[in-house]
Amino acid sequence: MTQWRIEEISCPECGQVQTVDIWDSINVTHDPQLREKLFKNEINVFLCDHCGAFYDSLLDWLYHDMEKKIMIFVQHSDRNLREEMKESEKWYPPELLEGRKTRIVHERNHLIEKINIFENGLDDRVIEALKIVLWVKMNRDGFEVNANEFLFAGFDENGELVFYFFTADGQDMHTKAPDRLYQSFLNGFKSQPAWEEDIDSDWLTIDMNYVRERFDASLIEPHGD
Repeated sequence: MTQWRIEEISCPECGQVQTVDIWDSINVTHDPQLREKLFKNEINVFLCDHCGAFYDSLLDWLYHDMEKKIMIFVQHSDRNLREEMKESEKWYPPELLEGRKTRIVHERNHLIEKINIFENGLDDRVIEALKIVLWVKMNRDGFEVNANEFLFAGFDENGELVFYFFTADGQDMHTKAPDRLYQSFLNGFKSQPAWEEDIDSDWLTIDMNYVRERFDASLIEPHGD
């Protein structure tokens, strides 16, 4: 269910007070236009009418796609959100829980990345492994890429995976990986005990650090040479 409210917010820069929409959850199956608004950076943001200051609201809120079975929580608080969600789901009908993807992210761009990953039928653990390899290569090549801003964006017209990143001097760039490399990582990961263990672990935060901690480094590091 989509849940929203109206609040008055003071601009942190100039103090101007204005009314804004606050979304506690968006259901893009019921309200498909909200997905478009999210990708246009129009959900849970503050844009001052007076001075033009732009801020993320830094709220906890839920993205839900019932049709594609995607549920992603954007968390900025220090709540034990994973336990909260697991407790509330005891009352959910089984058909709502079966076959879904549930994640917790901590930044808006990571939410959009997860949506891109799942809508393309990919596994985010494998994508994070690919990102480690490509990120290491970019930095070895002297680009000074922030790992937190190295993001999967989709496929190009040739079926290659596209990743965007910002360099230290602010350049917006991209790099690519062939689908066969994704498939190679996927096959390697499926042999690991952690692969099956993750199936029953809901509301995880899957990032580069998660992959490093959970999976055999030999699956990743040799490709980064």
